[in-house]
Amino acid sequence: MLYLLKNLSEISGLGPLRMFGSHLVLICIGAALALSLSFILLPRLWNRLPRDRGKALTPDGKQSEGKPTGAGVIFFLAVLPVLVLVLPIFPSTHQACFDADGIISCKGFGFLISKEWLSVGCVYLAMLCGFLDDKAIKPWGRKKKLILDIIVSFIASLVLCGFKSVELWIPFSKEIIAVPWFVYSMIATFIIAVSMNVTNCSDGIDGLVGSQTVISLLLITIILYGIVGHEKIASYLLVPHNPDGALWAIMTSSFVGALLAYLWYNAEPSAVLMGDAGSRGLGMLMGLTIMVTGNPFILIAVMPVVLFDGICGLIKISYLGALKKIGKGVKKVPTTKEEIKALPWHHLIAFAFRCPVHDHCRKEKGWSKVQVVIRFLILQLILIPTFLLIIFKIR
Repeated sequence: MLYLLKNLSEISGLGPLRMFGSHLVLICIGAALALSLSFILLPRLWNRLPRDRGKALTPDGKQSEGKPTGAGVIFFLAVLPVLVLVLPIFPSTHQACFDADGIISCKGFGFLISKEWLSVGCVYLAMLCGFLDDKAIKPWGRKKKLILDIIVSFIASLVLCGFKSVELWIPFSKEIIAVPWFVYSMIATFIIAVSMNVTNCSDGIDGLVGSQTVISLLLITIILYGIVGHEKIASYLLVPHNPDGALWAIMTSSFVGALLAYLWYNAEPSAVLMGDAGSRGLGMLMGLTIMVTGNPFILIAVMPVVLFDGICGLIKISYLGALKKIGKGVKKVPTTKEEIKALPWHHLIAFAFRCPVHDHCRKEKGWSKVQVVIRFLILQLILIPTFLLIIFKIR
């Protein structure tokens, strides 16, 4: 809506209104409004949220018991009216196929609503699935959540490709690869589903996944606006230019603002938890926008610590699940070092190192929650420039 004021400036002669046609201005406005609205709404609404059940197998897991959880639904809904203000609803000429008369053509596939808004719908669908799990009396099983993740991720992948081939670029090569839509959809589904699950696995300590995700989304915003969305810089770095990169940056910056407001209340000792509603929705958002950059490997660059933390947990869960299927599942989860040492080798492999990694640091290394958050954040800030340098420059 605000971007329409640019046209009004030409009619009315009010020159300052032209600034609403600037993507950078809309990025800043989106972040500021989402932060303000989320900051106001969270303490007023979190008492209506379901309560956390605690985590019996994690260090200090009982401390979260009884706290409001699923706060992701609040700050996600706070972002929605902000996006209506700053993000165009209808597609640009880059997204739809037009004939000589300016009418949408039947050749190819065009959207009546912009890809950004269709993707917003996928993000909110993932958030809703997470919130329903937070709210459920009996938590959803891993199998059910995985199936839903794959379905939502696949829908999002089709939105991104529009049933047309997509150009991707990879590290260590100057070549731009045209990927058929059905291959692209498989790659995107995998990347988005992984992003959702590793973000969810890392959501075990107050402020951990929120602080890591803020950094990741901020970097994605910069990449979308300042690199792939900027024709000259994209050309200099030999990456495909996305004319709508700045529009995606408006979306991500709005969520950055909302997430900062949540972190204010989630700081140790936390008053509220984002739950699966927040972690799965944010994971979907990151996976989507990473694919928009045109390089799936940017997943490694912008969220290295979250990725490692979450994947370790997913590997352990998958391994124990496989043992259970062949009749060698653990009968009782060990809680002490003596019980772990007494396990057979095929169980010892899984329990010798706690997963996710932040649990290992808490239990085995004796780190406090604040130490985990700060040290993981430092590691992320060290690794990100290294990976970005490799991905963008060594080509």
